[in-house]
Amino acid sequence: MLGIVPGGLPAPSQAEAPRPDSLQAILEDYRSLAVGREGVPVRDREMMLGGMDVTLTAGWIYPITTRAGVKAGLLFEGEGRFTYRADDPVEGRLLESSLERRNLLDLYHEGIFADRFDQVLVVSSFDPANGDWGTTKAVADGHGEDIGLSDSSPARQTKYLARAMEWESIDQVLATADMNGGKYLKASFSGGTMDLEHEWDEAELFLSSLSVWDPREGGYRALTAARRGGDDRGEPAMARLLDARLEVATADNRSGSIVSELTCSITREGVHVLPFQLVSHRNPRARGPASDERVLYLRRVTDDQGRALEFAHRLGRVLVRLPAAPARGATVRLRFECEGDVFAVKGREDRSFSFDWFSWYPEPVAPDPGLFTYTLDVRTRAPVVAVAPGEVRSSRQSGNVRELEVAARVPKRWVPLLAGAYHTREFLAGITPVRVHLLREDDDLLSRMAKHAGFFLDFFADRLGAYREEALDIVEVPRDRTPFDGLGASGMVLLKPHVLKRLEAGTALGEEILAHEVAHQWFGMDAFVISDEDAWLYQSAAEYFAGMATGALLKDETGRKHASEIRARWWRDARKSAGAGSIEGASLHTGPKGMPQRERLLLDRGPLVLHMLRGIAGDENFFAILRRFLARAAEDGRGTTDLLQSVAGEVLGQDMGWFFDQWVRHGGIPRIHIEYRIQPRVDGGFLLEGRSEQPADDTFKKMYIPIDLEMDDGSHERSTIIQDRPVTEFRIERRAGLRRIRVDPDHVTLALYSTGKD
Repeated sequence: MLGIVPGGLPAPSQAEAPRPDSLQAILEDYRSLAVGREGVPVRDREMMLGGMDVTLTAGWIYPITTRAGVKAGLLFEGEGRFTYRADDPVEGRLLESSLERRNLLDLYHEGIFADRFDQVLVVSSFDPANGDWGTTKAVADGHGEDIGLSDSSPARQTKYLARAMEWESIDQVLATADMNGGKYLKASFSGGTMDLEHEWDEAELFLSSLSVWDPREGGYRALTAARRGGDDRGEPAMARLLDARLEVATADNRSGSIVSELTCSITREGVHVLPFQLVSHRNPRARGPASDERVLYLRRVTDDQGRALEFAHRLGRVLVRLPAAPARGATVRLRFECEGDVFAVKGREDRSFSFDWFSWYPEPVAPDPGLFTYTLDVRTRAPVVAVAPGEVRSSRQSGNVRELEVAARVPKRWVPLLAGAYHTREFLAGITPVRVHLLREDDDLLSRMAKHAGFFLDFFADRLGAYREEALDIVEVPRDRTPFDGLGASGMVLLKPHVLKRLEAGTALGEEILAHEVAHQWFGMDAFVISDEDAWLYQSAAEYFAGMATGALLKDETGRKHASEIRARWWRDARKSAGAGSIEGASLHTGPKGMPQRERLLLDRGPLVLHMLRGIAGDENFFAILRRFLARAAEDGRGTTDLLQSVAGEVLGQDMGWFFDQWVRHGGIPRIHIEYRIQPRVDGGFLLEGRSEQPADDTFKKMYIPIDLEMDDGSHERSTIIQDRPVTEFRIERRAGLRRIRVDPDHVTLALYSTGKD
């Protein structure tokens, strides 16, 4: 359902032709793309298709046009080659890693990725041939006859385009580029070593991406993505959300209304159309992106003066046409009125519903929609009660209507809303309210979870800085709400029932999962703008500090034993990721086979890398590094590996690039052989001499190797070998007798050791 309505009136009938300049007419024109019947022969034709250099060696070009005759792409069939240059070092490393895992490294050399193709289909907001369609210009005189005839069926390709338009919102992106300026291109290459898709977006997100077809998963999987330009035209977004006033009302917990009043800041000049993300339906059985079940209908969009605005809502996106293009930096206020049966599934009205991992209110299309404040008013049918992060201004019941009003004074990037027949217990951790919401009555578990969460908040605050959110809500969610054990958002933690069973049984693993999600209050992926290559910081840091906090909660010998077991687990599982590439490239591991490697990189190798940094820096400097990193990230709205590297260098007074290069940006586990001999001294002491050896190749890593010295009296001393070259000699002297020597007995470094004694 396209749903383009002026001021909420019914959509025009077929007899009511839309104005040629209306948003509806523009979108319908782009949705009617067709491949031309007349082809043009070409030979040795050079073209730029987005970020690709393309050579059309020999073949035929067919124009793709809209119903109005506007050129919007091309189809080429014949022989051709493309070249893609990964200019950014991060992009180059990720692309190389992606191709290596697919055994395609022979197509890549020093940042250049190249392959052949026999067909490319291009859809674009501009004429990719730059008007050069004539036969005499396309192919040299006398050479057209030996190219041969194309066996292409334009009708078949037109049907393909029509199907693509049904499954994707390309028409909206093309319309946005058309009306706001900028270029958009999507090219599908086939017939080479792999089927490839290239997207070049200089209209909305300033993004260039490469994806490869994965037949095992039946879809395209990302090879790489990179931001491209955009600084001179503004940010890679047309608007940022500053404030939201959200009202949700349901009389049966299954259907209802959602009203969103948004205040946005315009980030570019010449914005006539604003794109938003907004869910279209919530039908889990839908076989495609559209559905007639569990639909959210956008009925009306108005500005701050109450004027109805043109809009289009389809496939999870909304386009809103503004009366005039605001100046860059101007504030725009829009009101969206929606309704539909998008709450609880029928038959579960009295149990729960959730608005969490989808755009249930309009969000500006952007890599970062912005930090924003909000108020949220929710009315549900009792006994279902709503839960959302923020300061609870009121929570009351009138008859069978439950109402919750929440305000977020601390800006957030999204608003999760959960609802269920919750039993709640509140506990103060210092001045911070900690509220636990369970779908069953269990006073002991409610109290214990609230107190333990408060302990974790205090533990992290002492080491990482003060907790910033208004409160912390810990919410039980049904097992089908998330594929993970739990999730941590700003001011909220979600936990599955099986995690609660572990907490009820008092297991260390249950406490560790709770601590991990609470740690996301500091290392929250929704708190900062992060790229895929920086995601390790937040998952790995949350896992690392969860291990520390759980050990502290268990106390004394039990806690020390648990901490040792956690490090051993990290070390054991990290070894299994030795050939999985870098932590930086963990997000490239997808699908059933890739996810285990992704988890080992993020949840085992990553925490060990942080522990090695702690071993180099010492406790005081390590926590100082993280506090300064989090403060800078909060100021900038971005927390990256480069920032952590810079802060570590400042605190330690040395360039730490070597550490992040070898442990984050590159993979592998070094093999280290330590040869040593012990010479007794006449005073009862000893002299320990030896050397540490690694292969002198690209697997070498600079290491801080911990040595445990067990003395004759049973005491232990620690020494560190700094290996900064393939062969490093060391010398240790003590005045006491030595019983034995052990290399890294506590698994604090990621290396495979062997030893030999002279």
